[in-house]
Amino acid sequence: MINEIPMVLTIACATLRRKWISLVTFAVGACLFQYLLITTYPAIGGAAAVNSVVRTIPPALRRLLKIAPNLQASFDIRDYIALGFFHPVFLGLGSAFVVARAADALAGEIEHGAIYLVLSRPIRRWVLVVGKLLEMLGGAGIIALLSWFGTATGVWTDSLPHRIPLTPYFLIALNAWALFGALGCGVFVMSSVSHRTAQVAGLGTTCILLAFVADILPATSEPPVALFNPWHHYDPPAIVSTGLLSSTSIALLVGWIIAASAVTIGLFAHRDLD
Repeated sequence: MINEIPMVLTIACATLRRKWISLVTFAVGACLFQYLLITTYPAIGGAAAVNSVVRTIPPALRRLLKIAPNLQASFDIRDYIALGFFHPVFLGLGSAFVVARAADALAGEIEHGAIYLVLSRPIRRWVLVVGKLLEMLGGAGIIALLSWFGTATGVWTDSLPHRIPLTPYFLIALNAWALFGALGCGVFVMSSVSHRTAQVAGLGTTCILLAFVADILPATSEPPVALFNPWHHYDPPAIVSTGLLSSTSIALLVGWIIAASAVTIGLFAHRDLD
């Protein structure tokens, strides 16, 4: 297996060379969004305006944004920045990237016929899968990292009311990386048994949205059901509030990545490519 590592890296790098423009687009978009979010804070009226809005947020929307009731009385710039990592724009960019990568990685290669050229060489199927997974996970990590860089740039260049520690937002970026990785690996499972890119992308997007909604509904947002939902283990406001990243949440997200990757490898190894 160790002898296959160079081929895994070759496949990952080859995929990145073909698709680096889309990765740059997603990553720069996430970076600019987080930067603009901070620079527009004074324009919306600062802490007073934000607090007045937060106090009027109904319970259902607070659950959606994961705003704890105790945060309403002391919602400040740090919490405002944290919500940027739970904004639909940021989550949409990360989710769209991993869905697109996962759908095209296996189902897309089969649909376009490129898979036959790749596997005509002495390459095991699992090597191809791991190489594609590695490229997707690396890309998701770059998006998360640049989103933190956008936050850091905004904090460094803008005149904010007080000093903002950046470590909690780096932890949020790590949490986002694990979340996007888990979501993408789930779509990889679908891609391993399909030969239509659009079909996988549509089904994957639907499942991600349903999982997001499930983490809001009272019946499915509590353990034990919620433990199997990647969205349940992503909570930026809690990280800012405590300054800590839950090791349990990261362990479960990494476990999801490993389990989904193993299922993908097993299914793709035994499927008919025709």
